[in-house]
Amino acid sequence: MASLQTIGWGVAFGLVAFAIISGNILTMIAFFSCKKLMQMRASCFLVNLAAADLLVGAITVPMYIILLSYHVDDVAYQSVYTAVDIASGFASVFTLTAISLERLYAFCKPLRHRNVMTDTKCFLIIGIVWIFSVVITILHLLFKYHVISFDVFFYVMMSSLSACLFFHCVCHI
Repeated sequence: MASLQTIGWGVAFGLVAFAIISGNILTMIAFFSCKKLMQMRASCFLVNLAAADLLVGAITVPMYIILLSYHVDDVAYQSVYTAVDIASGFASVFTLTAISLERLYAFCKPLRHRNVMTDTKCFLIIGIVWIFSVVITILHLLFKYHVISFDVFFYVMMSSLSACLFFHCVCHI
């Protein structure tokens, strides 16, 4: 039997998951239903951000509620939960960084930006965002199963987050 505190946290996380799912689905519907919004180059990044955040609300948060409520000790379950959490979290962070860099480029070089930032390049950047996210997720799984040391995973993860923070700060000065 779950404690009252566990039930309270489960309900709170459930409400958060509902807000995340509904907000991101509404965002995607708004972009896909309005052709004018989809013509903007930054829209593909915003849709990608909504997709990454949708993974958090639809998969990661419910898995965490189950983990919290039932104290799951299954290593495979925890590995899947952690992998999806890390991949979607880093995809969000990297997408936000890509948005910041793209907006900075559009501000500093507006005439070149229109010619340089094609749909193909936007999708290439989104692909790179997900590849980097998967690489960090794989590094975490390799650490978890004692293939690499914690230092390797930690330094790659912290270097990535530090670089993203640096680029955010530079883009918003």
